[in-house]
Amino acid sequence: MTPILIIYSIIFSKLNIISLIISIIPSLYVIISFLRYKHLFQGNTIRIFYRREMTALLGLIKYPLIIVNCSNTPLIIKVKSLKINKRNVSIRVRHKTILIYPKHKFQLLLQLRTKYQGNYLIKKIKFRIYSPNLLFYIDKVFELKATIRVFPKTYFIITRILAGRGLGPGETISELKITRRGWEYFSSREYQPGDELKFIDWKATARLQKIMIKQFLQETSGSLALIFDISNTKLSDKGLDELAQIIVLLLNSCFRNKIPITLILWYGEDYEILLKDSTNFSEITKALKLILELFVKRKRGRMDTESIPLSYYNTVSSYLEQKGFKVLQLIYNRVRREIVKADAIINFLKGNFIVIVSDLAFPIERLIYILMYSNPYKVIVIVPYPFWYEIANPKAREIAREYFYKKVELLRKNDIIVHSSSVSKIVKEITRLIT
Repeated sequence: MTPILIIYSIIFSKLNIISLIISIIPSLYVIISFLRYKHLFQGNTIRIFYRREMTALLGLIKYPLIIVNCSNTPLIIKVKSLKINKRNVSIRVRHKTILIYPKHKFQLLLQLRTKYQGNYLIKKIKFRIYSPNLLFYIDKVFELKATIRVFPKTYFIITRILAGRGLGPGETISELKITRRGWEYFSSREYQPGDELKFIDWKATARLQKIMIKQFLQETSGSLALIFDISNTKLSDKGLDELAQIIVLLLNSCFRNKIPITLILWYGEDYEILLKDSTNFSEITKALKLILELFVKRKRGRMDTESIPLSYYNTVSSYLEQKGFKVLQLIYNRVRREIVKADAIINFLKGNFIVIVSDLAFPIERLIYILMYSNPYKVIVIVPYPFWYEIANPKAREIAREYFYKKVELLRKNDIIVHSSSVSKIVKEITRLIT
């Protein structure tokens, strides 16, 4: 490269001494720079220190790498690539290009966003090392073979509960009480936004010329029915972990406050009762262990029929009719089976205080039917991880997000409280929602 620049300078300088000198200067600078920084291509320019094994929770993982500049010149280092044994993980480097002075070190953070539990092996990392003037560089590959063991946070919460070690900050639900409105009237007050209109005190309203609401004494006894929706079989371990944390923390709070707890696993087509008005520690311990098993095996749920095109049903119907099946009779039999199953859970939930923890991926019409006829005292749907979080395609994600909020609106129209937020915020606000 340098001889070519010199020949080029001589030919196009037209033997003008000044032009010749000016044209040779860049070539000389390149030659001098090469001689000065040629040590970058020899020996260990940088060294890396890292942890060979690490345990982390599902979600965002920060893995530190210490890079040491062993040369006598400043180095500009750029992360080119990172090889890992898993596909369902997004990797982000906080500082892609860094400047390290001679004999100094820098902590590089690799940010891995995981959705599934398991062992993540960081195999290789590739750096591009530049000279200070950015004229020369060399690519170096380092074999890491660092193992990160990733577990759901639910594992650690249940382990601490069973070991009696207590929960960490942001994981403890404050004193929980299941309060019901009694029917013993004691006074009236002025109407406030959100008050139920059926409790208007018409006599006091006519007398004072402003809307007055009847107040009743509260009853503090009662039980809590938890419905854990695991009907979405495509839900990642991260999504299941967010839902399971709320269930486990509510179970622990109810046990500590001696509140009878009912726990139902909702599979979409079917359900399973794990606890029934229980305050027994051994029964709650067994339920906690069954929740842990959900991360290993989950029953298949029900397809969300609201998201299937009508053309699909027309195709299936015409095919069945060609085979001699009576489509309407098949639909009637299916609906009758669904109603029989629904009636069983309706009788079980009657008059209960119900909390549903879900990602709202299931068909909500069946849920509304069950809740309408079970006549519960109060219903709260908690959504710590909406189903549209799982969708990677931006357009599909936006459509799913709109669909999610339509479901939320429909539930609220049926007097069902819906609260969607992160786990930490839900833990802070859940006592206010329930009491």
